[in-house]
Amino acid sequence: MLSSRYLKRWYGTGIFIMIFMVAVGGITRLTDSGLSMVDWQPIYGILPPLSDSDWENEFNQYKEYPEYRYKNINLTLSEFKYIYYWEYIHRMLGRIIGLFFIFPLVYFSIKKSLDKIEFKKILTIIVLIAFQGILGWYMVKSGLRDNPNISHFRLMFHYMMAMILISFTYLQYLRHSYLKQNSISISLSTSWFIFSLIIIQIIFGTFMAGLNAGHYYNTFPLMDGSILPLNIIYNHSMGIIENLFYNQATVQYIHRLLGFILLIISLKIIFDQFKGYNLTSLDTKLAILLLAQFILGVITLVTGVNIYFAVMHQVNASLLILVCIKVIYIKKISNK
Repeated sequence: MLSSRYLKRWYGTGIFIMIFMVAVGGITRLTDSGLSMVDWQPIYGILPPLSDSDWENEFNQYKEYPEYRYKNINLTLSEFKYIYYWEYIHRMLGRIIGLFFIFPLVYFSIKKSLDKIEFKKILTIIVLIAFQGILGWYMVKSGLRDNPNISHFRLMFHYMMAMILISFTYLQYLRHSYLKQNSISISLSTSWFIFSLIIIQIIFGTFMAGLNAGHYYNTFPLMDGSILPLNIIYNHSMGIIENLFYNQATVQYIHRLLGFILLIISLKIIFDQFKGYNLTSLDTKLAILLLAQFILGVITLVTGVNIYFAVMHQVNASLLILVCIKVIYIKKISNK
């Protein structure tokens, strides 16, 4: 049977590729490249256009869709190639991740090097990868209609599915890791509470991205000159649900508020660790990542969604999820 050491490397490398794909996905979105490829060909779409005529055909297809007519009417062929390649790289990474698990699974299955449990775990990862690809196209399709903007709900489902995939793979990585069980001071219930807040915060972060809400009210700590700008966070022409999920100002305000709550939690953990002189524990690392996420979020906002800080903000969110999962995992096995 394949040893835990090799399985850990396999899962760990897969996680690295997945997080890299999250970063590329962020760049793809922030450069408005996501709608440059107007069809989905999982098998035949492996090669990009190779000749001038191929590029012209691809560009002409793009011109038939609303994004070109309403947003990019002056786009040149060279500019089209730039956005096309970002989307192409993003899709290729999806294929690479799938093959990274499929080929070894087939090989090790033939060699009978995997037990049934491990086989099912890896097969689950492959199914999640395939489903993530389908969700990605489902998201892109929402922007290929009359309104050349993707649905922020579909973006949320796509990103959260990526987090589920990475998290599930990371749990398999942890199963094959030696973990110290006495390095965490916060309770299991507190860990779950922080994890839940992070998930909600990430969901509203995807809404921010999908609604382009980060391009408005680029001041901090005040928003529109106020701590509680009721005149903008509640639009009387909308219902309560519409304000919560469609009003750019409301979505941004909730994202800010949750950020402050998580900041207070992170500072409390760090303060407690200073008192206990335990500055290397895993929960302190979680607190530092929370603090970094808050700072990155503020910088992203005040710079008008600078692409570099926005991508770091997105990647750090993935790391936050993983560290929080590790905290909960260790606490659970410690309580057994």
